[in-house]
This record gives sequence, structure tokens and C-alpha cells, in this order.
Amino acid sequence: MTAPPTPDVDLYIATEEDFQAAKANALRRAGCTLEELREQARTGEFRSSRAYIAWVFLRCLEERARADA
Repeated sequence: MTAPPTPDVDLYIATEEDFQAAKANALRRAGCTLEELREQARTGEFRSSRAYIAWVFLRCLEERARADA
């Protein structure tokens, strides 16, 4: 039996700085602050699809950070 071939893939591990840059970019593209985005999520009324996408993305980052802690 032979080992299955391993793909030649570069793996990039994101740093905290990368996460902060991604967070800032998501908020910039959504056109609101994190507090405004949280309020939109609380009411379920997002100003735009970009705001909704930013919320989903930022929630994933927050959940991942809690899981890693």
C-alpha cells in the first residue's frame, strides 16, 4: 500500500494583525461602525447586503476567537 499523494499547497496562517485588517475592511465596505452593525443585527434590519455580509463575517471571526481562547 502506498501513501496517497499530498498536494503541493502553501499554507498561510493569519495573524491577529490580519484579522484586525479584515475586520476594519469589512466595516469600511459596510459603511458603518461595529456598534451600528450590532444594532442592525439586533433589530434584524440591515442597511445593505454589504452590512449583512460584514455581520456574518465578523460573527465568524468572533466565534473563532472564542473557540481559540
